[in-house]
Amino acid sequence: MSWRRRKARTSCRRMIEMSLFSLAHPYFSEGRLDKTFIATEEAVEILKSYVAPNKPVVGVSIYNSMMEACTLIPRCLPIDNPEIGLLYRPLNKKKIEQYVRDTRSRNGISLIDRLSGLHDARELVKNNSWMIFLFDQNVGDAGYLTFFLGRAVTTTGFHQILSQDYEADVLSFYGERIGFWEGNLHVEKISEGGKEEPVILKANHWLEEKLMNDASFSENWMWIYNRWEAQNHHSQNLNLQFPNSLLNETKEFYNWESVPKQNRIWLRMPDHLGELIKWIPFIKAIRISREDAEITLLSNRKFNPLLEALQVADNIICIPKRNTRYYQKFLKLKTSYPDTFYQLTDSFRADLESRLINAPRRYGICYPGTNRALLTHSFKVDPGWDDRKIHQVVLWEEFFRYFGFQGTIDFSPVGLAPGSEVINPLRCLQTQSLNAPYFGLICGAGDKPEKCWPVDYWVECVAGLMDLYPDSNICLFGTTADLPVSRQIIEQFEPGSIHDFTGSTTLMQFIMALNSCSVVISNDCGGLHLANALGVATVGLYGVTNPVNTKPVYDAPMRVVQPIKCPKHGGVTSAEICLSQVLEAVSELVKQPEPTPKEASLVS
Repeated sequence: MSWRRRKARTSCRRMIEMSLFSLAHPYFSEGRLDKTFIATEEAVEILKSYVAPNKPVVGVSIYNSMMEACTLIPRCLPIDNPEIGLLYRPLNKKKIEQYVRDTRSRNGISLIDRLSGLHDARELVKNNSWMIFLFDQNVGDAGYLTFFLGRAVTTTGFHQILSQDYEADVLSFYGERIGFWEGNLHVEKISEGGKEEPVILKANHWLEEKLMNDASFSENWMWIYNRWEAQNHHSQNLNLQFPNSLLNETKEFYNWESVPKQNRIWLRMPDHLGELIKWIPFIKAIRISREDAEITLLSNRKFNPLLEALQVADNIICIPKRNTRYYQKFLKLKTSYPDTFYQLTDSFRADLESRLINAPRRYGICYPGTNRALLTHSFKVDPGWDDRKIHQVVLWEEFFRYFGFQGTIDFSPVGLAPGSEVINPLRCLQTQSLNAPYFGLICGAGDKPEKCWPVDYWVECVAGLMDLYPDSNICLFGTTADLPVSRQIIEQFEPGSIHDFTGSTTLMQFIMALNSCSVVISNDCGGLHLANALGVATVGLYGVTNPVNTKPVYDAPMRVVQPIKCPKHGGVTSAEICLSQVLEAVSELVKQPEPTPKEASLVS
């Protein structure tokens, strides 16, 4: 942290020094001007090879504290050089513009307006003169998408065009600061003139090497001019698509299999398991759409084993426990310097967390009637949006596309990373048939009893499953909050006829058990979405809640069961769901394998 502060303070001082130089140097005496910028012997020797006869040169200069001194290049060269042009950005105020042109050009440099003078720049190079450009890595849509110091930038490309069109060598012209308003001119060859030379990439690489290996050079570069603004506009943030992209050429040039993951995207995950599960395909899509993303998830610590097993992120940060130091811990995270922070939950507390982390771009969904003032930009939901008729992931996809996502969302079931598996709690269960189904029942819904099918109905469901599938294993799952419901069910059956795992499994054990089930029958809760995400066949019981808006989304066998007279968007108590509806849905999902020869002989 301290070295960043030192670097920032130095960069600020150098910028002020450079700005004052442009105002002061018109009043320098001839003797003072001669001492201001002196060409090194090495620079003179290199440039001598381009005179008598004159050869075209395409020069690149850099943003450092001596860049204003580039107008003194003709004055400081002790050779009979050809005309030297310098591309510059004109000012809007005519009088100031005229003053700047007069003062900058009085030492022999030919100033060329970059807005209207590109033809003149071509003519200079064509006539074996020298043309110098300020080498920029943040030119927006007019540039070429490349990588600089491992991060996406948009680089000027006119130096490559001139070099290739006129087979001109590319040289760097830069000033080395040796004192206040004093420096030495250095010249280095970057690229030979040639039709196929990757000048843009070579120039970027040259600058990278100088910044990483030359402390003095690095200190005087204008770090305060943030070069890494490519694809940072909210409408482009989630993609690397660009009109003039050199992404493949960059990979080949640096011999990369994939681009460096240095675009730090953080996502605040929901606190509810069901919503978190449904966001997983979107996070995986970021990895494809934004290849340079380093994805960090902020999540409730109880979900971390699941997120680690799915390997959808590069880093996972546990949301701290709520105490007096809660927000202080988020304040410390700002030294991780996330580039973009996506809020996947809708709460003022989460917005305050992202503000304390201080990401420069903080994005989220703004529903009608809500205010998300702590975000830098939000996707505003149309007041006419009817969540009773459309699934929430449709809105989430619009949210992503608003921020530049261009791919497709893949809702294929997820898989666990090798080595993340734990001991399956169902391993000890015995059955007389190898093909007997395992039924997982989630009879509670945590702290939402209004979502639950009545206990008496669950008892009848268990009895019905035993009758229809006598060799099956019936397993109860849930959290500790669901223990009272599970105990009431178990009391109605012979000991050992039902296997109760309610409140006794870790999240990963629960996942392993769900993976072994043939069908999972569940109220609308996180476990239902988790089973669906794993590709397990599920029967979801929906009463008061709306399956149109919140049902599981993964491409796995599923049946939604609602009361017979219930609207599609819900609103009727689950007590109206008939047992026959549930058993019919289960029968549609249970696989009926052919009996093995051994089983066939037993039947006969």
